[in-house]
Amino acid sequence: MKNSILALISILFACQAQAAIVTGEIRGVVYNSYSEVGGADIYNGQELIANFRYDTDAAQLYDYYAGVDHTAEWKDTNADDSWVDISYTIGSTLFDVVLDPLHKILDKVKVVNDDANGADMFMVNEQDIFETNRHDYAYFYFYDYVNDLVNSTDVVQQLAWEDLNTTDGGCASSNASDSACGHFYAHDYLYNTDTKKMQSYHKVSAYLTSANINYGEVAEPASVFLLGLGLVGVGMMHRRKVFMPASV
Repeated sequence: MKNSILALISILFACQAQAAIVTGEIRGVVYNSYSEVGGADIYNGQELIANFRYDTDAAQLYDYYAGVDHTAEWKDTNADDSWVDISYTIGSTLFDVVLDPLHKILDKVKVVNDDANGADMFMVNEQDIFETNRHDYAYFYFYDYVNDLVNSTDVVQQLAWEDLNTTDGGCASSNASDSACGHFYAHDYLYNTDTKKMQSYHKVSAYLTSANINYGEVAEPASVFLLGLGLVGVGMMHRRKVFMPASV
């Protein structure tokens, strides 16, 4: 009986110890760009497609917005866990963070569920600071002033958003001005402390046209082990009941 209880407890903990993996794709049009190789405006007018993922197991609620019930910011408060990843493609070129020895990681997710003022917002930020004076970040955000974009301030979200290039939501055309409802920014630079000059530099700014956010529960390795242990225990107890010889 005791072993049966322990087996069931293992299964229960395994089912509860799951983290959500949030993934998504955003699309937009580049309006400002620079590369040390191609110079200014090298990507302007091209479509940008960005993919991202983050693991909610590493996120803690940051108390910066404590007391503001419609806004929440999620971080790794120890600043040592790379839990957000954003990569993006412009034309046939893929851009992503190359992980060197990291000094500080400032990844975060911000959610605004402001039904009273009709200004829901979702933001994802990957920001890495390297020991080599290299800063690398990519982030995006988008608002919706008409639709109920988000239903809570939880770090787990599933939603679809689109800028239809109209003024229905109080936003300008995505390709027209800074008043667009969605933006993407990426910045990668290496500062030379000896020459006091920028050694390499890359930036991209884009207006967003669409975003799709999805999530799924993923069992952690420890959860898989607990689940397997519990099932083995239940199986052994069942076998013992079936094959135990009758007492005389």
